[in-house]
Amino acid sequence: MNEKDLEDALKRLNQLRMLHLAQCREDVQRIIDNKITDENYIESTLDRTLNFYDDEEFLELFWKLINYVETFDTSIGASYRRLEETLNEGY
Repeated sequence: MNEKDLEDALKRLNQLRMLHLAQCREDVQRIIDNKITDENYIESTLDRTLNFYDDEEFLELFWKLINYVETFDTSIGASYRRLEETLNEGY
């Protein structure tokens, strides 16, 4: 792989990240705006945001959704808080 190929691959990865971020933003906003309580949809969205747990934009969405979820279900919030802590701090 030459330098041009590497640059192209990195550019494409960033494009895919941006598309994923846009989709996560839409999903988080849809969940909150429509007061969705479907655990599977919420957990799927939380999982997708945590795929990029080291990215501030994804973490912002994660915490926004956690704060919403905890208004009606503390068990999901607690589980995902622990998971995020483990990913970021290693314990």
